[in-house]
Amino acid sequence: MSTEENKAIARKHFIDVLEQGHVELIPSYYAPDGSVPSMDTPAAWRDRVLYHHKIGPGYQITILDMIAEGDKVAVLWQANFTYSVVPEPPPEKLPYPFGKAVTWKIMSLVRIVDGKLVSNVSANEWGSMMINAGVYTLAKPEPA
Repeated sequence: MSTEENKAIARKHFIDVLEQGHVELIPSYYAPDGSVPSMDTPAAWRDRVLYHHKIGPGYQITILDMIAEGDKVAVLWQANFTYSVVPEPPPEKLPYPFGKAVTWKIMSLVRIVDGKLVSNVSANEWGSMMINAGVYTLAKPEPA
């Protein structure tokens, strides 16, 4: 597949599945077994997407940039999320700042083979977002 075709597959995956929550499309985007040990299986990805849409209705993403070479596509995207529904059973510690709109950026590197995602590795600004939302605080150095 061409790099442009791979970018289109990656874009559709992020928008159709992650943002819009169309988990029924996961088999059309993911290799059946997850293919890579560090990547969620399609079933685990489905559960993760449904969970995020349940606890944060209105979850939105914006694709900021995409670069492709060969079978790899780098996707810089931004998530906008308001955790507004506590799941049952409630977690011991709330995983997100409850009731606050938060935004963070994620860099994902996906590998696409025969039109299916076989690898998806991401790094994000999670810690910075949690600090900005007031959930985490930075330790202040003690005076000398």
